[in-house]
Amino acid sequence: MRAATSSYVVFSVLLGIPIAILIAATIRNPAAWPGVAILAALLAAILLWLRSLRIELTAEHLVYRTLFGGTCTLRRVDILRARIQIGGPGRTAPPFRLVVEARPETREGALVINLKPFARDELDRLFAELGVPE
Repeated sequence: MRAATSSYVVFSVLLGIPIAILIAATIRNPAAWPGVAILAALLAAILLWLRSLRIELTAEHLVYRTLFGGTCTLRRVDILRARIQIGGPGRTAPPFRLVVEARPETREGALVINLKPFARDELDRLFAELGVPE
């Protein structure tokens, strides 16, 4: 599964409006172009990040891919449990996440998946497959 269309729309609107305002401002003041360039670059980076997000659940593996974190893979037979966490420790943890814990003998750490960018119906299917309690 990939990031939901709504995630793309939200970020495009949030940054698209200020970009449009700055473009209109450049008509009167060409010095505003750096602001347009910065916001456009930020929007492009966010859209690239969204495009890189992927969760794949096969018969044998759970795979989570991100732009900055790379690819994390956990064999399904090694999954001890999966649970949803909201909020919690640290400022770097995603606010709405799925924590998939591996069996201790595998020496794998927990796989933390940011759930916010994904569509709810696809997440429901993932939760059902992994046996996540509601």
